[in-house]
Amino acid sequence: MEKITYEIINSWIKKEGNVNSTQSILEWIKETNDKIEVHIEKVPLSKCAPWYYDYSSGTICNPNGNFFSISGIQEFYDGELIKEQPVIMQCEIGFLGIICKIIDGVLNFLMQAKIEPGNINKVQISPTIQATKSNFTKKHGGRQPAYLDYFVNARKHTIIVDQIQSEQSSRFYKKRNRNIIILVED
Repeated sequence: MEKITYEIINSWIKKEGNVNSTQSILEWIKETNDKIEVHIEKVPLSKCAPWYYDYSSGTICNPNGNFFSISGIQEFYDGELIKEQPVIMQCEIGFLGIICKIIDGVLNFLMQAKIEPGNINKVQISPTIQATKSNFTKKHGGRQPAYLDYFVNARKHTIIVDQIQSEQSSRFYKKRNRNIIILVED
């Protein structure tokens, strides 16, 4: 572990990357954000099928119980309502994972450029994999996230960090992610 600590510190102090410099990445993100158009439109819940409001539970959910649900919470003090807000209920553990590799003597991190709901500046740099369990088990009917096998089979690689951590407690109720960084040879 001492060697990997050295490699991480060494990568932090490099002014120029041997794959991409920080400056070139920031310029690429700015150029991409200047070119890309994102359209956001509010629509009523009735147009978001199969999502619906479940009157018996008081939540917004989907019929399969996958992904997440939205519920309201209220905080009372001395019998008086002082705060209420919606929270995302997601009782599955997702992956937030980064693959790294030493290339020409410098530790490099494989990141992805990603647009997703909630990003304030459109394209952002995200971990190699950022996926809920519903996503990586393909509950949406789409493809598995790229590089998933590296994290499912993490023991084949050098694990630098592997921790379950909570996600934004002000927006998510007891949501956790497996935060993992692995060093690969291939």
